[in-house]
Amino acid sequence: MRFVRKTSFPVLVGCYSVAMHRTIFVIVLAFAVSGAWAKDFVNPDQIIYDAVPGFGAQGGTEILEWQRKSAAGGEPAVAATIDAPSGLRLRWLGAAGFEISDDETSILVDPFISRPNAFKALFKLDIDTEAVDKYVVEPLMREGSFNKLKAILVSHTHIDHVQDVPYILSKFPKALNRPLVAGDKNLDCLLKAYTGREKEVPWVKGIDPLKSGPRKIFDFDRKTMLNPPLNKKLGIPVGTFGKFTITAYVSLHGLYDDTFLTLEGGVSGKAPLTGLEYKAYLNSSMTYLIEYNPGAPKKKLRIFAADSARFLNGERVSREVMEGGPVDLLLEGIASRKKENGISEKINGFKPAYFIPTHYDNFFVPFDQFRTFDFEISATGSDNSRLKEFIQTFCGPDIQSPCPKLRTMKMFYYYSLEKLLT
Repeated sequence: MRFVRKTSFPVLVGCYSVAMHRTIFVIVLAFAVSGAWAKDFVNPDQIIYDAVPGFGAQGGTEILEWQRKSAAGGEPAVAATIDAPSGLRLRWLGAAGFEISDDETSILVDPFISRPNAFKALFKLDIDTEAVDKYVVEPLMREGSFNKLKAILVSHTHIDHVQDVPYILSKFPKALNRPLVAGDKNLDCLLKAYTGREKEVPWVKGIDPLKSGPRKIFDFDRKTMLNPPLNKKLGIPVGTFGKFTITAYVSLHGLYDDTFLTLEGGVSGKAPLTGLEYKAYLNSSMTYLIEYNPGAPKKKLRIFAADSARFLNGERVSREVMEGGPVDLLLEGIASRKKENGISEKINGFKPAYFIPTHYDNFFVPFDQFRTFDFEISATGSDNSRLKEFIQTFCGPDIQSPCPKLRTMKMFYYYSLEKLLT
């Protein structure tokens, strides 16, 4: 782990006593504990993409990064900037995380920034509050959108989707001012796990309990998940927030190609939890239809966010979603694709204009070590995302014509979607 030392010490030459040595040690320790040492977080424009498929010439595929591809002509221009542009915009936070905002409302999907390495995940884990502040809280504050954050959507309660949600909620000390947080029963348990943990988790001191904020908890069991009633719609209304209307659909978590580990079950225990205590309720994963209606003369834009490649009750979900028209953007996790792959089924059902692959970055690398974009998720033994293979085989025979435009996004850049509304 890399550190930047904010305070320097004079160089001592010659002999010095043991007492002096102890004094220096105490001083150094005091500075370290007091925050004199800070993590050297990477800035968005410092991340190197040259060898990443879809981004750089060394990646071995065509360049699909959205701004560069759209600038070549033939489609609406999508500008990418570090500072938020006005109007509708989309920002990828890494893994399955996104910020979707306009000038009035912000929504977060699976915001996960802490990124402990695979070894640390075996032990009790503190949220990396410095990282969450740098990449989520501060940009929202800079653009004046933090107090406009109205909803946080959680697909499931594995660590790489939900770990940082409690800290983001804690930045709103009063429960009534918090954004609504949506997820399954395990999300409810996770928020309750912070109750009475002020000594172990200092940032919950002096705030309303996290369990008391606005919540939308999806109540389902295995039977209703796998065999829902035929006379009932599958979409679960989450709410309308500004110009955004959100509907949730229950799906299944992906199956990894090289491990049997699913981390399925209930979330229990007291915060902070270990990585293995973040489990997926019934091995499920919520997916979200996010519809943006700016009003005439601009047109509606429809986004479907799905962490998992699996597609539960796909035919029925497709039929319901398509009642409102085709999907404009399909945000789809591409890790663990070999087993029960439902990506082509989603594409054929939704007929999206754009396909945005997600969850192919190595989220076991913390952002103070993420200088060159690492696109191989190899902690389980082999690369589960296989980004280059995905790009090269994307428009295969199992995808009906027309094939959506495959576009990649740099992390933490705002991509303006305004041109898609005209």
